[in-house]
Amino acid sequence: MKKPWSISTTVRNPERLRDFLSVLKILEGEFFNSKNQIKYQIILIQNKIYEPTNLTKEQKEYFDDIEKEMPFSIAKEIFDAKNYNDPPHRGRQSFNPLKKFGFATIIDGKVRITELGNHFLGKDYDMGEIFFRSFLKWQIPNLDSNNFRKKDGFAIKPFIGTLHLINEVNKKWKALKEEPVGISKEEFSLFVPTLINYLDIIRQAGKVIDFRKQIRERKSDKEKRAFRNRYRKNFAAKFLNTSDNKAINSLLNNLKDYGDNTIRCFRLTRYIYIRGSGYYIDLEPRRYIELKKLLETDNAAPVDFKNVGEYRSYITDITKPVLPWETEVELKRIAVKLENETQVQVNNLFAKKVIVPEFNYEDINTLGAASVVRHK
Repeated sequence: MKKPWSISTTVRNPERLRDFLSVLKILEGEFFNSKNQIKYQIILIQNKIYEPTNLTKEQKEYFDDIEKEMPFSIAKEIFDAKNYNDPPHRGRQSFNPLKKFGFATIIDGKVRITELGNHFLGKDYDMGEIFFRSFLKWQIPNLDSNNFRKKDGFAIKPFIGTLHLINEVNKKWKALKEEPVGISKEEFSLFVPTLINYLDIIRQAGKVIDFRKQIRERKSDKEKRAFRNRYRKNFAAKFLNTSDNKAINSLLNNLKDYGDNTIRCFRLTRYIYIRGSGYYIDLEPRRYIELKKLLETDNAAPVDFKNVGEYRSYITDITKPVLPWETEVELKRIAVKLENETQVQVNNLFAKKVIVPEFNYEDINTLGAASVVRHK
């Protein structure tokens, strides 16, 4: 049975990953065996980075009072009280997002904070740049995980694929003489996590447009709600290739969480922005030159690696990939464009106007190009 992709629901606020990483730093150089997987989760509790549910009044006081230090023994007591079927699994779950984004890895069985991870822990880190570099390289399937397999149809860089999907939807919407608005949160949750192959981007964009048009055709709110519910269930059934209502409802519930979490994470890159009173997700117009180059040179196809070591080396290297605009000519173009836009905004402020730069979607020739954002 097929499944959608997801970033992680272990850490719903991606900015908290730095806290998870700082605790993991304590275990650097130690074996990440069952004992230390449990220890990692307990230290997360001790540092109040992870707060379990159903705490006693006395235990809750430690989390409510930021000045009150929690002894390791109390944190262990809280952890043990949960009576997990697989206690080490909790530590592995907390570690997985750090591994996925290249902040930490396991070498010869031992915890290692990567160059990218140490930069993240430094004083001068740039949150947007770090997550942008990570998401550029995140692909499924990859050699460091068995969660998403090629034989199940996975073949995409999710972040790049999402940018392409938004761009294609905007182009199709504009072709219908409509104003491009990106994709709604509802559309995002339904169509982004279920985009599992880069070859399906244009087809998926067509589904978004069809969904949007059919909603418009319904006149009353009641009709719109009924259509949405019917469409979502039919869509989930086709995606899963099943008529099992339990599986269908489970997928639809998960898609909402996956979509919300993905938006939070991708927004950190500063390459998408929220518009329409928080209802739509669109490409960031102030990144037009970078986005144009990125979408023209990377079709969201996964990169082939010889072995897991090569893949790990790639995702943990902050200098990779080499970006298509990292040339003197393109950097000057970006600087000039930013200077011009800043001056326009200054003039508009004096005139008491706020104008967001337009994004010329039709100017971007995408998806026909090979994936040429180099990993070497």
